[in-house]
Amino acid sequence: MQKVLKELKDKILRALIIRPLVNMKFLNYMYPHVHGPKERLIIKDPGNVHLQNTLFNTRCGTITLGRGVMFSHNCMVLTGKHDYVSKDIKKIRDIVEEGERSIEIGDGTWVCTGAIICGKVKVGKHCVIAAGAVVTKDVPDGCMAAGVPAKVIKEI
Repeated sequence: MQKVLKELKDKILRALIIRPLVNMKFLNYMYPHVHGPKERLIIKDPGNVHLQNTLFNTRCGTITLGRGVMFSHNCMVLTGKHDYVSKDIKKIRDIVEEGERSIEIGDGTWVCTGAIICGKVKVGKHCVIAAGAVVTKDVPDGCMAAGVPAKVIKEI
């Protein structure tokens, strides 16, 4: 009986609270978001990637995802940049769209929870980007990268 009541409570919670908040964009725990031109997000095999609620910023370059790429929750893949040297607040807030800061993520790579990938970088095939890592440099094929900034910690 307790199990049935818990399942009913969970269904009601999802139906009446969580789903409406997701639909109104107040809560995002299920869907990816593309900030910038959507055509710059290139997915080689759309039926074979897991995006979760990843944020893709395509303002300053393309993002290419190989076959079988997996993202855990709350990841970010960022090509955008700002003029942080300027003293003018408007220039700092505006995104600098020129420049090539594209990101490529190879086949079979797993990007773990909370990882951030900043362009311009290439993450190789069959890599693991550890939870909370901030990737700012290329990661070769078959490696695990972790840390802030991310460094290769072992070959897999």
